[in-house]
Amino acid sequence: MTESNRDVPLKHEAPGRTAYVRGLAFVVGAASLGAEISAARLLAPYFGASTIIWANTIATVLVALSVGYAVGGRLALMLWRSASVPVGLRLLSCRGDDVAVGQEVSLGFTSEAPVGAALGSRLNGADTLWIGLSQNQDARRPNRWQVRHFAVTTTAVTQLSMEWVGGDKGQERGPGRIMLLWQPERGLGPDGRVYLFSNGSYSSQAPWSCHYVTMRIADRTVNGGWLTRRYYDEWTTSRSAPGVCWFRGDVAFAARWMGDAPAYKNDDMFVGFSGLGIESEPMGDFNDIGFIRDVGMRHSVPWVTQ
Repeated sequence: MTESNRDVPLKHEAPGRTAYVRGLAFVVGAASLGAEISAARLLAPYFGASTIIWANTIATVLVALSVGYAVGGRLALMLWRSASVPVGLRLLSCRGDDVAVGQEVSLGFTSEAPVGAALGSRLNGADTLWIGLSQNQDARRPNRWQVRHFAVTTTAVTQLSMEWVGGDKGQERGPGRIMLLWQPERGLGPDGRVYLFSNGSYSSQAPWSCHYVTMRIADRTVNGGWLTRRYYDEWTTSRSAPGVCWFRGDVAFAARWMGDAPAYKNDDMFVGFSGLGIESEPMGDFNDIGFIRDVGMRHSVPWVTQ
């Protein structure tokens, strides 16, 4: 389900301290060049001073600078105040020691819970931003999870698409804060893979629930193109939404515990690694020969049965 594109013009505050920024850029450029020359000189006694050495030294510095420039141009502040106030966006840019905050832009939609956002791929020269939110789809399905995809340039924010998590007929929902992660995925094209993390529905009598992760998949005929899983089990519940981030090629997942435990243990923090649920070790059948080789015959099955 896709809504029509809508452009929201962006207005930026007047830049300040121009002379300072230009002077800083000159100093940083000179320092970078000096670092390149110094690195090449240090490597020369061991690897020589050939074109290959110089090319790799320069490339290393340029890649680091490019990453810094890219990150510096992709800072955004998402503003959620209440379920009745449209979500806002402010672009941030670093100028020397100062952070310049652009004027707020209303994105034209509301959310029942605090929104989550993740930077997507570049599309036609523009950065893209995924935003996760919750809206009341109908009387029986309040707080339904939803994602919207935006193209962000220096002059406008354009909505590219909107879809319900789990499709129009899905049930994925919850009133808690939403967290989003994004990663490139060849099978999903330029849209990549979006992960949405949040907690499920709860009641006023028992204000806690399980945590869920749902991710976009290529087969749109399966649950609207979303795979939803619950973290751990039905007894692992919390009174607040989880926190997630990329960590060593996987996801670190943190939450507060709330369940069938002594009162002093409730609200304790727990952190899970390999949060995508995929083990780092390769899967395979049990290796009897390898077990006997590594552990020894004395602790193998014949020894246990004696």
